[in-house]
Amino acid sequence: MERAKASRYLVTLFLSLIQVATAQTTNSPLASALYVFGDNSVDVGNNNYLNTLFKSNHKPYGRDWHGYSRPTGRFSNGKLFVDYLAEYLGLPYPPPNLSPGEPKIKGVNFASAGSGVLNSTASILRVASLSGQLDWFRKHLKTLRAWTGEVWANHIIGDAVYVISTGSNDYSNNYLLDPSQHDNVDEDTFVELIYNEMVSFVHELLAVGARKIMVVSFTPSHCDPSQLLTQLPDPSTDLFCQDPYNMLPRRFSEALRYRIQSSLTNGMLPRRSSLSGAPTYVVYGNIYDTIFAFVTNSSSNAYFKRQDSPCCGPTSEEDDDFPGFLNCNEFTATACSNADDYVYWDSLHYTQRVQEYLANRLWNGTFGVDCHPFCLQELAALP
Repeated sequence: MERAKASRYLVTLFLSLIQVATAQTTNSPLASALYVFGDNSVDVGNNNYLNTLFKSNHKPYGRDWHGYSRPTGRFSNGKLFVDYLAEYLGLPYPPPNLSPGEPKIKGVNFASAGSGVLNSTASILRVASLSGQLDWFRKHLKTLRAWTGEVWANHIIGDAVYVISTGSNDYSNNYLLDPSQHDNVDEDTFVELIYNEMVSFVHELLAVGARKIMVVSFTPSHCDPSQLLTQLPDPSTDLFCQDPYNMLPRRFSEALRYRIQSSLTNGMLPRRSSLSGAPTYVVYGNIYDTIFAFVTNSSSNAYFKRQDSPCCGPTSEEDDDFPGFLNCNEFTATACSNADDYVYWDSLHYTQRVQEYLANRLWNGTFGVDCHPFCLQELAALP
């Protein structure tokens, strides 16, 4: 029995290596792999394997996954924007790092819902911090080299695309919820702290051979339905998620674009790969403004009928006391019939339709608006 299992494992590994080796011929993917790091915006199921309440491995999550109901651990009714990016790259969806199964040759998703840039944010919900995700990645690289050999592993690492989407929880679930921090850490200091930790993380990826990295902006978390009900006196106005309530996520998103690029030019981030000596690229993806426009701009009614309420929500006022990831469930919540009409799937996360739109903008949106200095399609094509 064990010999048969070992044989099947070797066959699977061999076929995976054949697929990677032939990537430069017919139907060639645009990258060797896709690696994803971050929070609930990109977690595809790692939290399913962790001892935390922050999970979405139950109905009605995944209701529209490829046309049939399948809760996967994604905080949406279907795909996330990183799933669409994998499709655009010609790659399979990167599986959760903690999932068992066949060798993960063409990418891995290390994201953990509830985490942030800061380790303290992840500790609140007992999930994997960004530094913990980096440890997972290092272990994966050792396994990858054992599977493929040093030369081919270095090729995969250098030709892969890396997406980092995190930070909103540092604000909404950490800084905002703990006013005692405000006496010692003002907003400027907090923005600087987040930025320094993000640059340090990017530096660590570049140090192990990554060359093509996209850092995604914060989301406008104070536009979320869960926040509107608890923070603002009158969420019905057109200004319901604008300053001063939403100032810090906006400020960080605006600063991140410029600071990441300046870190490359001033030498804080290496300009050449540690493995091959080839150029390194770090680009910025702006989803903040797209989501903000969907929620606040009345012209968005042409795309979405409901901009400030979730498709899946509580059936009573008592249920509404729970966070957005708990009040969307098959026992106490009702879900709308057509999620495509909504911006929000639950009171914290976006519908599949929004996810696809975000992916399109990150892939081939407007330079200087959706991406800086260029978008993911061009990033993947760089030698």
